[in-house]
Amino acid sequence: MRSKEKDKLKAAKQLEFDIRNTLSHVYGDHTRCSEFCKAGKAIKTNAGQHIDLDNDETDDNVFTDQASMWSDGTSLEAQEESRFDYDLFPSDLDSAMCQDIALILNNVAKKSISLIGNFTTNLAECWMHMRSKFDGGKMFNHCNRGSWHTRCYGAALRFNRGPKWSTSTWQDITNTIPGYHFDKLFTERQLALENNNIIKSKPEIKSSRWKRKKWHQLRKVTQKKARMHYGNKSIQVEEDITKSELEEKKDNIYGKNYNLELSHIKEIEKHTKLQITSASWMDERKKRLTASNFGLVYKKES
Repeated sequence: MRSKEKDKLKAAKQLEFDIRNTLSHVYGDHTRCSEFCKAGKAIKTNAGQHIDLDNDETDDNVFTDQASMWSDGTSLEAQEESRFDYDLFPSDLDSAMCQDIALILNNVAKKSISLIGNFTTNLAECWMHMRSKFDGGKMFNHCNRGSWHTRCYGAALRFNRGPKWSTSTWQDITNTIPGYHFDKLFTERQLALENNNIIKSKPEIKSSRWKRKKWHQLRKVTQKKARMHYGNKSIQVEEDITKSELEEKKDNIYGKNYNLELSHIKEIEKHTKLQITSASWMDERKKRLTASNFGLVYKKES
């Protein structure tokens, strides 16, 4: 509609205002809506619909003024039905949400000149596509089909009632017995699932599955390069230390890194509160057995 106006500069300003006013329009505040809004015509006169676009000071403060009006108004009945009868009120928006939405709308509104000439970016196209579902721009509103909700309900029924959830749901809703072929299909699926679980529970199947997993792990350490460092045929570069030397090294590491005074422990806690952004946290984490590396240590073979 705006692209058909002769004065492109004025149309771009008007479109920029309409985009910034979208949130107020959706949440029922039509006091600043343009002439295309049917709800706005019912609550205000034509004189009140016109906005002084030549006043640059007003244009700069339009979005700020809208934020103060988000606490008033209610949503339209058609918008409530399209959202599965969810009532939208301006009080549902907190200040943080208003700021986040304001940044998105402002980013799209700045591209109003490109939108008038149909030179749009992906972000603007996405926003216009979503908006056109609710302002009459699209002939069919596919988001009202309820496909997402249907998948959610179907997943819950499948989890609660098992493979034959479809036939039992049919019988509960219609109070009739489903057809022969319909019932046969889900009976075969249930039988196939039960047979599959029985086969997987057999000891020989579990044993073969474990052997495949074990063989897959062994293949990684039987390479020529790996045999030089691991196993009975490994090349020992230096001699093993004695038991007394090992105990001495363990005591030194324990006393240096773990057996610390209370003041030192508090100092470490103070410098590692930022976790990954702290260099001290990375060093201290390498010295300890944490939840992230506990599984790797536990699964190692002795």
